[in-house]
Amino acid sequence: HRRLGGRWRTTVDGVVRERRCPADTALHDVRRAVDQLALESVTATHTVIGASAIRMGGALVVMFGNIVSGKSTLAVAAARRGARLVADDIVAVDPRGAVRPYHRPVNVRPTEWGRLGLSAPSGPFAFGWPIPMSRLGQLDDGGPPSLLVEVHRNDTTTELAPMSPATSLMHLSSQTLRAAGHHRAMFHRLASLARTVPAVELYHHDLDCALDLIEAQVGGGATG
Repeated sequence: HRRLGGRWRTTVDGVVRERRCPADTALHDVRRAVDQLALESVTATHTVIGASAIRMGGALVVMFGNIVSGKSTLAVAAARRGARLVADDIVAVDPRGAVRPYHRPVNVRPTEWGRLGLSAPSGPFAFGWPIPMSRLGQLDDGGPPSLLVEVHRNDTTTELAPMSPATSLMHLSSQTLRAAGHHRAMFHRLASLARTVPAVELYHHDLDCALDLIEAQVGGGATG
C-alpha cells in the first residue's frame, strides 16, 4: 500500500487492485485479498463455506448464512461469553471432515457495534472493524463439527428449528465458496457433512437468547 496525496493504492504480488482510494476502501480491499489467497489455497481439496466457527465447551459449531445474517456478530458475542474462536467468514472443512482454523480478524460491521455493546472505533472502518481474534478471547484449532447452524436475522423473535439432512445439504450448497471446477467433489463432501452432522436453523433477534439456544442444543456451556 502506498499513500498518494491522502489516497491509497493497494497491490498484491505486484498487481494493482485499487488506485487512489480512501483508507476505508483500502483496508476493505486488504481483507478481501487475504480471504482470496486463503480460498485459493484450499478450494481444490476442502469444502469451503461462507460461515463462522466457534467452540462451545467440547462442541464445534459452524454458523453459516447470507452475508448480513449475523454470523460474525454471533461469533463475537459467543467469544465474549467464553467460547473459543475457530474461523470467521471462511470455514474450510478438510477431507476427513474437520474444520481448519482461520484466525484472521473478525470483521464487525458498523450496524453491529451498538448491538455488541462496542464503542464506535476511531479509524477507517466504514466497511467494518477488523478486530483481532486474540483480543476477543481464546482461539481454537478446529476439528470435526458437532452442529451446523443456518443463521437468519429476525426483527421480533429468536428461535431454533431443526433441519433434515436433505434441507441442510441444499442450504449448505448455496453458501459454498469457489467451487468452480470442483463441483462433484465439493457436492460429495457437502453430502457427507449434511448426513453426519445435525443441523438447525436459527432465527435471531436477541444475541444472548440465540446463544443460549445453541448452547442448549450442543448440551453445555460456552467455556471449555
